[in-house]
Amino acid sequence: MASAKSLGFAKGDFVFTGMFPGIIIGDAHTSTPLCEVWGIEQEMGSCYASDLRRILYTEFVELLKQHGHNDGGLSAYSEESKRVIKKHMDLHTPGNAGGPM
Repeated sequence: MASAKSLGFAKGDFVFTGMFPGIIIGDAHTSTPLCEVWGIEQEMGSCYASDLRRILYTEFVELLKQHGHNDGGLSAYSEESKRVIKKHMDLHTPGNAGGPM
């Protein structure tokens, strides 16, 4: 199996697992990177890299809302997810360099 890295993924990427939105939080060098996933339950676990699809931050937020997570991922558990979400929220806040969402 190809590693997440060889498929172009990196730690901190927003992904869609085929069912739920998530963030790669570790082990991108393996075929089963560690992800924090916002599904029926919010959890962390390994996902098959071949099943992942990279998504934009705006898609991530929209998928969170569709799955009933209306806080925009602010309740992230992992430090990596918190860091990545904060970075993108800062970029997508009106008045900041990234402009509006």
